[in-house]
Amino acid sequence: MDIEKMESKFRLMLNLLKNITGNDKERMSHYLSEFVEKQGMSTFDVVTQNILISMFCVLISIGSFGNSLVCIAVIRKPQMRTARNVFIVNLALSDLTLCLFTMPFTLAGVIRKDWNFGMFMCKLVRAFQATNVFVSTMSITAIALDRYQVIIYPTKENMQKVGSVLILGGIWLVAFLMATPMFIYHDAIDLIPPDYGITLKVCAEVWPIAIGGFIYTVMTMLFQYVLPIVIVSAAYARICRKLEYRMVSHASATKDQRRRQQDERRKRKTNQLLIAIAVVFVISWLPINIFNLYMFYMGSHSKITSEQEYIIFAVCYMMAMSSACSNPLLYGWLNDNFRKEFNDLLCQNRCIGAIKRFTARPERNSVPMVIYTKTQQSEVERKNSQNNVHVPEASAATQVEHMALSVGP
Repeated sequence: MDIEKMESKFRLMLNLLKNITGNDKERMSHYLSEFVEKQGMSTFDVVTQNILISMFCVLISIGSFGNSLVCIAVIRKPQMRTARNVFIVNLALSDLTLCLFTMPFTLAGVIRKDWNFGMFMCKLVRAFQATNVFVSTMSITAIALDRYQVIIYPTKENMQKVGSVLILGGIWLVAFLMATPMFIYHDAIDLIPPDYGITLKVCAEVWPIAIGGFIYTVMTMLFQYVLPIVIVSAAYARICRKLEYRMVSHASATKDQRRRQQDERRKRKTNQLLIAIAVVFVISWLPINIFNLYMFYMGSHSKITSEQEYIIFAVCYMMAMSSACSNPLLYGWLNDNFRKEFNDLLCQNRCIGAIKRFTARPERNSVPMVIYTKTQQSEVERKNSQNNVHVPEASAATQVEHMALSVGP
């Protein structure tokens, strides 16, 4: 938002209100409310609000669930606490913080179009969000470089936990320093003095020089977007070429067609995964970077209204935060070890067994059934029957001897 442009408009409106005779604050508030609505600073309609709230809630729920699974999977299993997985957990923690802490405040600001959480929270939320965004992108870069080192130089000694922890400390320190201007130059600004009966505060950047915001946006785009793309793309391209070379060497050394096909499928799957990681990162963060550059560059010359600005920002912001939902899939679920832990956490086998037991037909208890069958007549009995000779009825003991017992299924 161009704060200077909005402030100039409100100052003009306040000067016009001074011509109102008497201290009719109710009339002033009425005129100000209408003016605020015309400037697009009023709340959205119900349908737009519900759509935005629903989309934000879906992103928050999916991102929180996926990143929580990644963290729990590493915490509960000592075998998962490797130096390589430390970077994945760090990525999950930063994305989880974005989902649980900063996204709700951003949603409230977009829906209400003002800021009612005070100056300190304005500074803290914006700085914390910037810090976690920097940590997330630098963690993605660190994961790419770690994979590059393992595959391209497999004979070198792998990174130990101490080294990975030191790298993580450096990542957080650099991210904090880069986000410091967001804490210093953000402030909760009163667009309308409270004396006029209507309060309108916004959380916005106030730089000491006019071009300060644009310079910071360009630097942020270079270090948070362009540089990670270059590093990740170069590392994964080199990995793909290395895997291709190994496949050719292996194919020339063996005659096993089935083994070559399996290796080819594995290589294709790996390449697709690496390409997907780079493409998802580019698509997720491109809109918000372009939007920020445009708004800071155009300033008061922007043709976008305030309401359109909030809508466009919300869409671009959700696309950027969608990376918090895709990262657990790309770095967790598509990893065999993490996928196994996810299955255990979700008790897949036990749940499937419970579903089968619930839906299966209950087994009937085996109940003895006594079936009386007609026994075959002996030769003497047949002759007596033909001669109409009376034969006494068999006793109970004799009948039992001719029983046939059957157990029901």
